[in-house]
Amino acid sequence: DLGDQKGAIDDFNQALQINPGRANTYFNRGLALFRINNDRSALADYTQAIQLNPSYAKAFANRGITLVRMGDTKGAISDLQQAANLFRVQGMNADAQKALDLIGQLQK
Repeated sequence: DLGDQKGAIDDFNQALQINPGRANTYFNRGLALFRINNDRSALADYTQAIQLNPSYAKAFANRGITLVRMGDTKGAISDLQQAANLFRVQGMNADAQKALDLIGQLQK
């Protein structure tokens, strides 16, 4: 529901005013923004999450998916490859495989 997403975004905005250094908060706000089709803002939040935590595999994956939706296939593949690498290092092999499968679909 869009209202729930907008309420969540408001909550994340407040949380970021209190503690702007939390990568998870940027990631979660990015997810809510993505769900309401605000891709540019979602992309910015995923990027901020990555800057705060360069090994944040899910942020790379979600930024890649957002780039797919925005038509940047090359950028998407780069982010998804980075996500796959990080997922693998972190022992999250199923997530790594999902990222690699999406890359395969994009390269067809």
